[in-house]
Amino acid sequence: MSKTVTPDRVATRAEVLRQRRRLADLAAEYGLGEPRVDERGTVIVRSAEPGYRLLARYATDATRLVGAWVNVITDDVPAAEVNAEAL
Repeated sequence: MSKTVTPDRVATRAEVLRQRRRLADLAAEYGLGEPRVDERGTVIVRSAEPGYRLLARYATDATRLVGAWVNVITDDVPAAEVNAEAL
């Protein structure tokens, strides 16, 4: 059986910021650089690895940490072109 986390709601910015240090540390563990959070609570990271495997694993672990789904995107998509602060 899959260990994928599928909570019923998306984490807010406040929930993400409460775990900012741990989320930043987790991003570093996965080799994801420059983690930041936008006004909606979406975490934006830089990934040198092609595809979304690391991103999906990070999002799953971040969700377990926060207690609600954490949206995670890479910084190379148009949605990442927003004001965001470092985690």
